Amino acid sequence: MKAILLSLLVAFTALAPALAQKTIDAKDIIAQINRKQSVSYQNVTINGDLDLTNLANRKEVREGFWKGDSEQFLSVVEVPLSFKNCTFTGKVLAYRTEDQDRRIIKVSNIVYNADFAEAVTFDGCQFENDAAFKYSLFSQRAIFTNNTFRDGALFKYSKFRDEADFSGSTFRDYADFKYTTLDGRKFSPNGR
Repeated sequence: MKAILLSLLVAFTALAPALAQKTIDAKDIIAQINRKQSVSYQNVTINGDLDLTNLANRKEVREGFWKGDSEQFLSVVEVPLSFKNCTFTGKVLAYRTEDQDRRIIKVSNIVYNADFAEAVTFDGCQFENDAAFKYSLFSQRAIFTNNTFRDGALFKYSKFRDEADFSGSTFRDYADFKYTTLDGRKFSPNGR
């Protein structure tokens, strides 16, 4: 009996790492990008907001001088990103705004964006919260296949210079691809 129990204990101990779902904090991924290290994760849960708009290389690209003008900041993801079968519990942000001065007519805000210089892959992922890529430039291929977007998916005004693939993805809430450009052609959900 002791031998059987010991064997079971050894078997469970050996299998535990394989059965446990790995988690990583989104801030660790940002630190990896800031160190210019390629990002590649498979079968992990990413906790917290993955805010790609606040990288170490962020620069001001437009200064707001007048009431109603926006200040704009741009970060560039300079390494390849690959996420396969991952779950994002927080937001994935390549676009965000902060209101500075809210009045009835005039609104000043700060806009933060992220562009992607290298290939981007999100395959088989679950986005539990917003995924915002508004105004992002994807210089290399952008693969967003077999994903589930449970909350808003914002790709409005995004530019894809190379292959862009969204096949097999499901959008459970609002998805905005208005004015999106694919290799010089406008994106149209109905093929026109």
